[in-house]
Amino acid sequence: MRTLASFENDGQRALVEALASSEWRTIEQALASLTVFVSPRTVEEMNNQPAFRMVRGRFEQRGQIDYDRRVMFDDNRGPIVAFCWATGFSGKMTHLQFNHVHAQSGNMEFYTALSNICVTPTFLAKVTDGHGAQLLRFRAWELFGLLPPSGAAPKMPEGYDQLEWAAPLDPLDDVEGTMRKMMSTKPKDRVTQSVRELGWVYSSFQPDPAIGTKGSGEQPPATPQRPISPLPARPLTGRAGAVPVPSHKELLWPTLRALKAMKGSGTNEEILAKVIELEAIPADVQAVQHDVYQTALSYNLAWARTYLKKARAIQNPGRGLWKITREGEKLGVADFPLRPPRVRGRSSDSAGELADQPEIPADMDAVAPSWTDKVRSFLRGLTARPSRSDSSSTPTAAHRPDKSGLHASRHEA
Repeated sequence: MRTLASFENDGQRALVEALASSEWRTIEQALASLTVFVSPRTVEEMNNQPAFRMVRGRFEQRGQIDYDRRVMFDDNRGPIVAFCWATGFSGKMTHLQFNHVHAQSGNMEFYTALSNICVTPTFLAKVTDGHGAQLLRFRAWELFGLLPPSGAAPKMPEGYDQLEWAAPLDPLDDVEGTMRKMMSTKPKDRVTQSVRELGWVYSSFQPDPAIGTKGSGEQPPATPQRPISPLPARPLTGRAGAVPVPSHKELLWPTLRALKAMKGSGTNEEILAKVIELEAIPADVQAVQHDVYQTALSYNLAWARTYLKKARAIQNPGRGLWKITREGEKLGVADFPLRPPRVRGRSSDSAGELADQPEIPADMDAVAPSWTDKVRSFLRGLTARPSRSDSSSTPTAAHRPDKSGLHASRHEA
């Protein structure tokens, strides 16, 4: 009997030869036959939108809510629950792997979208990368019209037209009712809590406070068919030829400046309006979407506030309310080397790429003896960092492999 050594310790080669004597013959046909997708009818019923307001976060963040972005941080439970509850799918989970077709765990539009999730046996785990990932992406495009974040339709991979794909799952007659019934039995589940606090696809992404309570397993009779707004076009940010939106680094000073102009405090909406006014941000920049729920400008301002709070230049005394600190009052325009193009006298054409969100620098306590110096050192260290071009990802999830329960291909389309 042959051992791994017989294949020169090459696991892929061993799998290829094992499958060669099976009914599938090839790895590609095994992937096509054994991959499970949802019904296109189910995706259509959800208007090709995500099920929940969730994104992947660090392990210690799971269950926490970012009220600025209106998302809950998750550890891959959300996509698995969305798939199983919306389809009735079940099986021996220890031998199954849930996959993201496009690795966008920090992007709410993709994270719990059923069109972006499929199931494979664990023995095909490595196959879902590389050429296998291209096959899965083309299959998702063929079934649902799913496009990558770039918006470019995938090309048919070599050999795709020779494969016989398994049929998608049969659709449930009442997806919403089934999911509500599941949540009514799990009132303390993280997913149920996110629906109560933030909403989901069947509440038009508005909070659904009755979910998970007694009698919530049935659809509310008053609104049997709630309208679901369609997804807008993909945001034109961070790419060649895109509308230039100031990055979170470039918005640090405008945020502080806006608070100073408002006598030291303001809400998220007031800060946004004041920044637009003071920086004379044109309408086309204001209109660029980060995702289906917020503009790129609002999203980048939220991260600017987060970093200013880390620097102790502002504080957050209440939900959605911000107040400048004594340290923040001492800061001026010279303390922010990176500012929007208009402030720096640079043409807008040179600001076509948005900066990626970097990890927060090391603790400021070892930088300087006074808090004002610490703030300045922190901000200069932040804005001096080299920028990357992908602004669609988040600091919590963009710079590490997407693993721990739900696999995502490392090879972006």
